[in-house]
This record gives sequence, C-alpha cells and structure tokens, in this order.
Amino acid sequence: MILISFGYCGWYNLIIPHALEKGLAVEEILILTLSTAVGSVSGRVLVGLLCDNRFSPVTIYLICTFLDIVSLLFDVFLSSLYVIIVSSFIRAGTIGGRAILGTLAARERASPGKKDIVFALGLFCFGIGLLLGTFYSGAIAHISSHYDVTWWLVAGICLEIAIFLTVLVPLLFKKR
Repeated sequence: MILISFGYCGWYNLIIPHALEKGLAVEEILILTLSTAVGSVSGRVLVGLLCDNRFSPVTIYLICTFLDIVSLLFDVFLSSLYVIIVSSFIRAGTIGGRAILGTLAARERASPGKKDIVFALGLFCFGIGLLLGTFYSGAIAHISSHYDVTWWLVAGICLEIAIFLTVLVPLLFKKR
C-alpha cells in the first residue's frame, strides 16, 4: 500500500508541470485536468458497479493495474495531446478504482475480528506513502530543475508491474 500511494503522489504532483514541459497550452492543460477528474469519478463508479457480486475485487484490481501500466506506457512513449488526455483519464480512473478496491478486498478477505485493524493499517500505510511520494517527487523535480517526468513514469511502470505480480502470483497458486 505504501508503494501504491507513493506512485500516485508522484503522478498527481507532477501532471501539470509535465504537461507544461511537453508544451501544452493552458487551455489544453485545463482539459487534461478535467479528464483526470472525470476519470477518477468514473473509475470509482465503475468499480462499485462491477464489484456488486459480479466480480472479485482482486480480479478487478489486476485489471486496473494492467490498464494503469498500459496508460503509463502510452504517456511515456507518445506525446500527442489526445493520447495524453486519454491516458490521464485511464490512469485517474484506475487510481480512483483501486482506492475503493483496497477496502473491498480487505472486507472480503479479513476475518471479522481483525477488519478494523486491517482497515487502520491500510490507511496508515497509504498515508506514509502519500507523505513520502509527495516529498520525493518534489525533491527530485527540484534537484533536476525540470519537470520532465518520463523517468518517473518509467519507474512507476516498474512499480506497477511489481504490484501486479505480487497480486497475481498468490491468485494463481490459490487456484491450483
């Protein structure tokens, strides 16, 4: 949970400076921020609808992580305005969706006597990741004197793949 929130903060903190570095106009950046806001709300609503006894939260979490990896790759390698808007919409949607999925997965998997501890520990770890992610993304941007976050996104892709594998491997061994 710490690593997930660490990656979220770096992306959210540097999305506007990253768009400015790519040469987008202010009007285009406003459209970009609108698409991320709509994506975040849409992701939460969609995950709520899909988890209504249709799909497992773990399965949806894996799908969201895969979509997140793909959207980050598009953002790193393609610099068209429309690709940036769509990838930001998808990224914000998966971030919003996974914010709900952690609680749903904990509710599904934790024993009744330990649910409050699991929820508190998850939020505590998420808070530590937010604090560290905000600090390090700002510090690295300050030290490097520019906000081109391609390196940050590539690190985020590696982090997302690691998270994807940590969820996928136990799921595969559970089915055997």
